Amino acid sequence: MAVDPRKAGVLDADTREVFETSIITALNAFREWTLTVVAEATAAQAARRRDRLMKADEVAERLAMKVGWVYRHKLPFRVRLGTVPRFSEKGLEDYIRKKLGT
Repeated sequence: MAVDPRKAGVLDADTREVFETSIITALNAFREWTLTVVAEATAAQAARRRDRLMKADEVAERLAMKVGWVYRHKLPFRVRLGTVPRFSEKGLEDYIRKKLGT
């Protein structure tokens, strides 16, 4: 029937309904599989991405806070390099994701 849809006309109504349900179920399973593959590839790509150390002003902008707030709080993604704190970009992304509950 994929080659010649006119052949569907020889099926009785019950058989057509069962066939249609089977096709829809198969299509949904295929779409779910495709979405899973894409999500896994996206996650793998993100994991391979190197972390970047950010300055306090960049973090403040991403969090919509003032720079002083960033310095005053002991954020879990803070990295100390000598006397100058830097912030892990991946850590910031995780922090935001956790705060949003996603």
